[in-house]
Amino acid sequence: MLEVDQSAQFALSEDILLKAFPEISQYYAFDTRNGDHFNLNVTAHWVLDRIANGDSFRLLMESFATEFDLKKEDAFKDLAELLEFALENKIITKRFNYEEKESV
Repeated sequence: MLEVDQSAQFALSEDILLKAFPEISQYYAFDTRNGDHFNLNVTAHWVLDRIANGDSFRLLMESFATEFDLKKEDAFKDLAELLEFALENKIITKRFNYEEKESV
């Protein structure tokens, strides 16, 4: 399972386009660079949409547990699995925020 730092930040990969057709319960992630596409369930689409809007992992975790009425432990496990799949398939990337230190 993916180990996630609570302060982790993720971003939708720049070539990924999310598309939702909620009236027919169809959700997709399209890679506009190579043509790959992924069928998503409503939960995965919700998470990816929140990531696209800039939610931190901590905020995403809290919102996810509330939105889908999950215990925090279950929410963390489900979210970690989803993020691992999305990272492996290059749907999302992990942001690294380094603070530049002044050299002496």
